[in-house]
Amino acid sequence: MISSASSHSENKYGNQNPEFTVVIPVYNRANLIERSLDSAFAQTYRPLRVIVVDNNSTDNTNDVVSRWQATHRDNPDFRLDLYHEPTPGACAARNRGLQEVTSDYVYFFDSDDEMCPDLARTAMREAAESKADIIIWKSGIMSRSGKARPSRITAESYLKQHFIYSILSTQRYMARTSLVREVGGWNNDARVWNDWELGIRLLLSNPTISIVPKILAIIHPQKESITGTSYLNNKGKWDNTLDIAEQIIREAESESGETMYSARLLLAYRRVNLGAHYHREGDAQRGLSQFKTALGDSTLSKKHRAALKLCYHYTRFGGRAAYLLLSL
Repeated sequence: MISSASSHSENKYGNQNPEFTVVIPVYNRANLIERSLDSAFAQTYRPLRVIVVDNNSTDNTNDVVSRWQATHRDNPDFRLDLYHEPTPGACAARNRGLQEVTSDYVYFFDSDDEMCPDLARTAMREAAESKADIIIWKSGIMSRSGKARPSRITAESYLKQHFIYSILSTQRYMARTSLVREVGGWNNDARVWNDWELGIRLLLSNPTISIVPKILAIIHPQKESITGTSYLNNKGKWDNTLDIAEQIIREAESESGETMYSARLLLAYRRVNLGAHYHREGDAQRGLSQFKTALGDSTLSKKHRAALKLCYHYTRFGGRAAYLLLSL
């Protein structure tokens, strides 16, 4: 629960034991990382710990973080620790940070975004009241005009929303540290959509969830963002993450002894959507391959197979929000 600094016991960090830790992986963000760190320091919740994990930066990111760390070193209720992870990939860096977390809750953040000042306090208040394993909030996606477009979140099926909207993207939730560890942490084999992949594992573990219906983080899209605007730029990587998700669903079905129809249908939609974009961008063969794989699931009904075909062609020719055709 939220309490004054004096109510926390002393620990190895030299001040109070934090209940909330922010983990930030960073790679060549010397020009942006200070904005994220400043937003962390501006949090009204204390005590607070921030873990930055550098992932082989070749610019002066380490110098920038070290200088920032030295400037804020004398704050007894705030601590920043800098670690290094040589294994390439944000997942490896996040797992390195996860190893060092001692708090009840962990928040994985990105090095180019901003936290609203009341993010940690609001999230921890909600956790104290709801006792939930995961607290989800809205994020604001900054447009070129300088306006933040709010993300979507409702109390309907969390799995459905995550498959379609990625409601468990890194900026939008905190989770019990023990839960993240129990599901295996971050999967370094998922080179793209890795927060989406982790979100599936978290949701299939049947956690308790609570929603904060307000914007608590601001996302600043970057030109070199790995998701970008072209799927062909990372062809094969998207397919691989979908294959990993399929295996996750199969393992969950094996443990429960039941077919997870909704999850299978949502995965099929995700494949169809990816295939349509491949086709639209000029690789018809790769697009049709994903389309055939999606419809190859024998558990899907004729109605949904027909709807998936419509989704494919609708998206291929520029349509948006094709999932509405499925009547999920």
